[in-house]
Amino acid sequence: MWGGRILGKGTYGCIYQPILKCRKKKGKNIENSSDSKLVGKITSKRDSQNELAVAKILSKIKGSSNYTIISELDSCTPRAKSRQDDKDIERCDFLENNKLQDSVQLLMPWGGYPLSRINLDPHVFDFFRFSKEILACGAFLVTNNLCHFDIWGQNFLFDKHNKPKLIDFGFTFQPNKLIIDDLKERWRIYSFDHDTETPEVTLMLGTHDNVPLVNLINGLEREKPAVQRLVAFCEVNSADWSNDLLKWTKMSKSFQQHDWLHCWKVYWPGFDAWSIGAVLLQVLEIELSIPEFVNSASWISQGSKIKEVLKGLTRANPIDRLDAAEALSLLTNGYHPLISVGSVGSDWVEEKKRMRS
Repeated sequence: MWGGRILGKGTYGCIYQPILKCRKKKGKNIENSSDSKLVGKITSKRDSQNELAVAKILSKIKGSSNYTIISELDSCTPRAKSRQDDKDIERCDFLENNKLQDSVQLLMPWGGYPLSRINLDPHVFDFFRFSKEILACGAFLVTNNLCHFDIWGQNFLFDKHNKPKLIDFGFTFQPNKLIIDDLKERWRIYSFDHDTETPEVTLMLGTHDNVPLVNLINGLEREKPAVQRLVAFCEVNSADWSNDLLKWTKMSKSFQQHDWLHCWKVYWPGFDAWSIGAVLLQVLEIELSIPEFVNSASWISQGSKIKEVLKGLTRANPIDRLDAAEALSLLTNGYHPLISVGSVGSDWVEEKKRMRS
């Protein structure tokens, strides 16, 4: 079976299952080895190169399959639209400006459904387990010197046991290997309501466009959904949050000098942390609208700890923000395997404590 329905689409491209028809490769006929358990990601050659490079890195890290779903270390060139059987081809916005045969199809195992497809009824969805598990995904990356840089609900896939794993590593980078051209490929139009984009990156984008700093900070305070949820659910004062962000802009020499590369190399652990915090706040808003959750023994006993973690993940000043490993340690009292005594994660958390003291 070839060219199934479209499962998802975005600026990166589109996801299909089963995979689209591909051109034959020398020594390998992908078309005759179709696997209905595979999904195909149609994307640009540039994005595919980074995703395959990260997949190669992750494939060599022990335990990566517990937290990530990566592309196979191979790809194929899709056949032209006229050679495809799939009626959903026309639904892929990416192909409006890109020829199918000029794109790349990455192959990956079926991993489940994104957050938008998950039933969040507290009778079947455990918010506290979910919090630990997506923090573990972030902790795994940060302690292996990787920043995903595109964490949001659709980039978590949930299996039949509701266990989430991260996908889509097209923007992922290793901070110690980051160069200015890498920033250019990840540069985007600034937006105050981009919920999972860390505020310091929004400031960099806006400052680069010569938007006054006061306008940027005020815009984030008023329009960023995560900030509004912090105020509503975590008793955070929005003016104090803004002042902390302003304080950082005055303290950071790299920000003042518009040295964006250095900013990214220094503050990258907080990028994914903010994104995870924003996702958790989105889900918490839904859970708090359900009386059974609000009145549950779990929320009554653990709610204050969850709020503490969320405030740590979404601190305006990236110097003070908890990264995912620190937040996981706080939430689990240091008992998760990734950050338990003797682990790389434990050393990471202890070093961060030393730096903060």
